[in-house]
Amino acid sequence: MTARWKDTQGGTGVVTGFDPANGKGGGARVPAGTTAVTLAGLPDGWTQSVSKDDPLTVTLDAPDPAQSRTYTFRAVSAADRFEESLKKAETIRADKDATDAYDKASLDALGKAIGDARKLDAGTAGDTTLAKAADGLDQAVAGLRVVNWTFHGQTLAYDDKSNTWTLATPLDQTPGTDEKITGGSTSNRIEVPPTVASSTLRNTLAGVTETDQDLTASHGGESFRIPIRIVQGTEITLKDGTRFTGSENGSKWTVTDTGHRLDRDNWPDTDKVELSDGSTIPVTWGKTTLDPSGAAGPVWTMSGTATRTLDNGQTLTVELTASRAWNAKLSIGDGASDRRREHDPHPRHRPGGRDRRRHPVGRDPAHAPPRRGRRPVHARRDRRRRRDGHVETHRARR
Repeated sequence: MTARWKDTQGGTGVVTGFDPANGKGGGARVPAGTTAVTLAGLPDGWTQSVSKDDPLTVTLDAPDPAQSRTYTFRAVSAADRFEESLKKAETIRADKDATDAYDKASLDALGKAIGDARKLDAGTAGDTTLAKAADGLDQAVAGLRVVNWTFHGQTLAYDDKSNTWTLATPLDQTPGTDEKITGGSTSNRIEVPPTVASSTLRNTLAGVTETDQDLTASHGGESFRIPIRIVQGTEITLKDGTRFTGSENGSKWTVTDTGHRLDRDNWPDTDKVELSDGSTIPVTWGKTTLDPSGAAGPVWTMSGTATRTLDNGQTLTVELTASRAWNAKLSIGDGASDRRREHDPHPRHRPGGRDRRRHPVGRDPAHAPPRRGRRPVHARRDRRRRRDGHVETHRARR
């Protein structure tokens, strides 16, 4: 609840020092010449009435008469107001930290207003002269430009480009809701409550999120901006330090890992990816393929993928490749064939697979000798001799 005064010339203003919620009501001062005081912000169902004998006495009538209250305001004479304004201005100017708290121009203006006021005699000067001097003092105090603003224990700097008081480095934690921007000198401490603006969430690294937010405020025609940047999480890489890449506005982060090998049975050398945080991701491998166009000859390759979704919503994907060079001299036991079929349904295109038409068991198929038309003459002759009952063969004769 507040109170406003009104004088004979139509002037009006808020009654300072009137705060009934905190026990400060009766005796509040109003300017000389005040003819009426009006209360505002009354509770529902409450009314007010003015005393017929004293226009500066107002009664607040509650639905319950026991809760009704009467407030009497006291008009301050022009001389009293002048002396109070002068005393306040002199006290501020005498503060030891005044030169650090205010800029030189506004502090000089205050000094001039004090010098002019000291030339008057409150006992002989007219009310108009005293009121004008008091106004000058009050305006000089209000016009003091504070230059020592702080917030959350840090000093604010003035940014000429944006005409804003701000912090050089964003806060790395959210301040308390009751913290205020403060400045001014010892006897004229000013507090400005900031307002919280909307926040922006960014993905800056794999496993790391960054929340940016501003606190804003204004006072005496100047603006304030308190940047806050809260970083959560620790960057996640492969165990060897290889970093994931992704977009700041996206949640997908990927990395390529091509340094894996296939064994003689074309099985990759790992079934998991180890990360820098000590965790692992299982790998889903695809099928092996033979690339005959390798620079050093045919190469067997297999691709795999490992994926994990983090608690912060980011998705980490590792794209793996395992390979080995095709080896014409590599022999593989028959026992490996069935196991390989889990990855390749065409064993005759896999090392160790059987292709009775072309490839001997256990050889890389690309090195098997090609068919060259009909069998040699001695082979056809041996076949006829076996058919006719002759057991001797070309191999036996040798």
